[in-house]
Amino acid sequence: MLKYLELNNFILVKSLKLDFSRGLQVLTGETGAGKSIIVGAIQLIMGEQLRGSVFRNPDEKVVLSATFSVSQDNKSLLDLLDKYDVDISDGEIFFSREISPDNRSTVFINGRRVTNAIIREFRDSLFDFHGQRDQQLLLNEDFQLLCLDHYAQLDDEREAFSKLYFEYQRLIREHRKLVEEEKKNNDKIKLYEYQINEIEELRLRKDEEEELDTEYQVLANANEILNINRELNEEFYEKENSIFDQISSIAHSLQQYAKMNKLIGEQSENLQSILANFEDLIQISRQIPGEIYLDQERLEEVEQRLQVLYQIKTKYKRSLIEIIEYKEEMQTYLKEHSSLQDTIAFFAEEIIKTSSELLIRADELSAKRKAASERFSREIEANLHDLAIPEANIKIIVDKIDGFCKDNHDIVVGLKETGYDQVSYLFNANKGGHLQLLKHSASGGELSRLLLVIKKILAENLPPQTVIFDEIDSGIGGNTANMLGEYIQRISDYHQVICITHLAQVASYANNHYKIEKDNESDKTEIKVAELSFDEQEKEIARMLSGNISDSSLKHAKELLFKRR
Repeated sequence: MLKYLELNNFILVKSLKLDFSRGLQVLTGETGAGKSIIVGAIQLIMGEQLRGSVFRNPDEKVVLSATFSVSQDNKSLLDLLDKYDVDISDGEIFFSREISPDNRSTVFINGRRVTNAIIREFRDSLFDFHGQRDQQLLLNEDFQLLCLDHYAQLDDEREAFSKLYFEYQRLIREHRKLVEEEKKNNDKIKLYEYQINEIEELRLRKDEEEELDTEYQVLANANEILNINRELNEEFYEKENSIFDQISSIAHSLQQYAKMNKLIGEQSENLQSILANFEDLIQISRQIPGEIYLDQERLEEVEQRLQVLYQIKTKYKRSLIEIIEYKEEMQTYLKEHSSLQDTIAFFAEEIIKTSSELLIRADELSAKRKAASERFSREIEANLHDLAIPEANIKIIVDKIDGFCKDNHDIVVGLKETGYDQVSYLFNANKGGHLQLLKHSASGGELSRLLLVIKKILAENLPPQTVIFDEIDSGIGGNTANMLGEYIQRISDYHQVICITHLAQVASYANNHYKIEKDNESDKTEIKVAELSFDEQEKEIARMLSGNISDSSLKHAKELLFKRR
């Protein structure tokens, strides 16, 4: 319930403080007095988008605030308080909004800065705004179903169904995720098995490429190596007067003088060492043809193998060592991998069980809706007759959602969080007319009265809120105005109601009556709001009845107020 409202520097308001209480709070005043400014301020506090200038003094910030008492019967509000960890130890919650001259806006809950989106969540739990354009709500099939469910007192069953429905959707998502993951795993296993087989068939060795490359270099140059070796043998040893023969002859001649001189001795020793190395050189040279030979077939084999290694490295974008390690990693994965089939089967069973339970509950919801729809229709009709639509006829049709069925995988198609029902309100306001959908058959005024009737009927079943009626009485007068006031008053038995009205008949039902008027005496127009005493209320109602205060209008006002007490 809204307890306290404070506005500062807001449009035509310099500073305004209002206390509200339970029951029907009525705001009246001359046309153009600024009554809707109060509702506009409340909407801004509760997250409405800022449009146009809202500054009385453009150099100062706008500060708007509202204090609410918290009802323990408003479950959605209590859930939000818990969700956002809002302290209500004193049983109240405080909202405020500050708008700086550069139009930057900041919103708070209990002094803690929050986002507009969070504020709007609270708005839906605290308020029910009913203006001249809100009758369009009745054209929304979800809202029509919600009204029927409120009437049938199915709120708890509907909420339980919704939780089960979202659990069902979670199970389906998890099952699909696991099936997709298992498919990916199976594809991965097939790929790994193929790659392991491909790599193993090649019989790769870590040092193979280096060894083959060396062998290839030898085989590719074998002819030139053998020619050089043959030339070495001939020049150094085999031909007449070879290098070996020449050095041997010189060494023999010099040896007889070796003991005569130290240097000659050293030279003789070096020549003998050279001849010994020549012997080793010739031995190696003779062995080379046995080690290195021309083998075109082997050369082609090595070339082909090197090409295979190059191709496998290119394919896997890894070195041979990395490919061998990759094969070992794949083998480890295949050994350690466990199938998800058991988990998939578990989720499939849970889906079947949950879908069966959902369908049972959906059947129960549907049966109760159909049973309540006839009673709801008759009660709406009776109330519309009271509100000057004497030939009103309404029928509420409950039917299955188009396309509702089970698919080949036992997944329920066409189910919503509210069940499998779709609701249609058929209406006719004229004698002898035919029932048609509301959007084709009801005028704006008829929709407005229909919405009011529904809210009046549902008032007892809904959690306590602050209901705001913003000039919904356009085009209404006479006895219908009396009935309108009575309906609004009945709603206020269960909810706090703030009503802006031009009808004296409605205002006469007020528990608290506030008069709004413009003060033009200062240099700048300012709105003043005053809570009226009983005598002041008589005068205001008299003014509303006749446009001025006279003995006859005062008498009529007293009669209206007397009837309400």
